[in-house]
Amino acid sequence: MLNTSQANAQRKALFAQMARQVGARSGVEISEHASDRRIPLAAEGLGAALQGGFQAGAFYEFVEAAGRPGGASLVLESALEAAQERNEYFALIDACDGFCPETTDSTLLKNLFWARCQQVEEALQAADYLVRDRNFHWLCLDFRGESPAVLEKIPSSRWFRLQRAAKSAGQVFLTFLPVPCAVAANKRFCLEPAFTAAAFDLPRRELLAHLRCVPGGRAGAAPRRAVHPHTRRPAFA
Repeated sequence: MLNTSQANAQRKALFAQMARQVGARSGVEISEHASDRRIPLAAEGLGAALQGGFQAGAFYEFVEAAGRPGGASLVLESALEAAQERNEYFALIDACDGFCPETTDSTLLKNLFWARCQQVEEALQAADYLVRDRNFHWLCLDFRGESPAVLEKIPSSRWFRLQRAAKSAGQVFLTFLPVPCAVAANKRFCLEPAFTAAAFDLPRRELLAHLRCVPGGRAGAAPRRAVHPHTRRPAFA
């Protein structure tokens, strides 16, 4: 049985090995000045909401409320498509098994690095490591399905550390959350799908027309929700 420090070291070594393999395949590192670039999106509705596309070096928060699923998956696939078109590597940190590769276009999985985590702290540690790896132009931290009470206890310093690292590396940093709590996000969007039963038979690009991506202002201005006093507090660094 490994203790906590040994387990963390083992995970770090595994991430390093996988990242080296990605780098060997790509042969490309992100420029230090890559934050000047904007990545246009083929999805017109989403691209308009994002003012033309994703900005490299920016931190985006997408809030998908419980009971209204589907919007985050569409945004994620659009980002994967944008990365694939540019032959860029995409790191997805999946904290709650929110990603389903079986329902995703297989052509979008070629340059995907998928890290499945079991705890919020484990996902944050993976993000801390991968956000500094210059082989990845894109990083997504997916907390769909996690308890809002747990997520709201993540210290703001953790979010700001990720935001600064993404800006320095010129990465596009995305996070999907059930409630707004990424206080360091440059931009927040609330996803409001308006799907009918018939809409789910439509191709993804047509389905995006049924998704409202509503700007929610700067994340730091969002009120914090009250947490039940009996909720167990996790030990975040």
